[in-house]
Amino acid sequence: PLLRLLICGSWDAGISCVQVDTDELLWHRTDLLGIQNVQMSAASPDLLYVELEAPDYIPGSYGGVVVLDVRSGTELARYEKWHSFYTHPYLARHVAVADDNIILIDDEMAVVNQIGMNYFAILDVAFREQHIAVAEGRTGLRVFDDGGTELLHYREPGKQNISHCRFDLEQPRVHCLNKISADRGRLITVDYVNGEKCAEHLLDDCTEFCFLDDSPHYVNRTGQIFRAADGQVVQRLAF
Repeated sequence: PLLRLLICGSWDAGISCVQVDTDELLWHRTDLLGIQNVQMSAASPDLLYVELEAPDYIPGSYGGVVVLDVRSGTELARYEKWHSFYTHPYLARHVAVADDNIILIDDEMAVVNQIGMNYFAILDVAFREQHIAVAEGRTGLRVFDDGGTELLHYREPGKQNISHCRFDLEQPRVHCLNKISADRGRLITVDYVNGEKCAEHLLDDCTEFCFLDDSPHYVNRTGQIFRAADGQVVQRLAF
């Protein structure tokens, strides 16, 4: 937002950067295909992190994470073994997956630690200052410090599928969604200091569940914004 740039990426058409104030196309990269995610951090406002998955039907395409200069689109670095890339919204910290490990990465893009995965994929990552939460589906939720020390491994009794997570902004707690079916789930709040469950409420419709950026609020497909701590509606979006 500070640069007034709009970044648009698609699966088979590459990635573009547009100056919002003038609608000027600053650059377009057609060689970056299979775009899964595009992220920026306030800690490095000139850098753009692009997560790629190589489409099988396009010869010569490649996967991994590419770091671009946001103003020119110039490629600064490429990490072909990394995927499922997440970046801290305001600190120079990153998380990726490679070779069945959770990779913690510092501001120089150097590996700080590698942690063995409990599940075949990372479904979500959340950051709060020096802490990192990782949603690992059927194996639960884990919280680490930024050096990789595990502070919490939370598992729900019975069937579980932890698909989303966010830190509370005021207390040492994590809000996570445990999907119990295709459209129903439980939103659980866990204290990551003592490991206790603080709150839980049932969601009858979580098919389009989405946390709002790094805040502990979520929105559903009807446009209602809820407070994760108690499930109360705080706003309704007009469509």
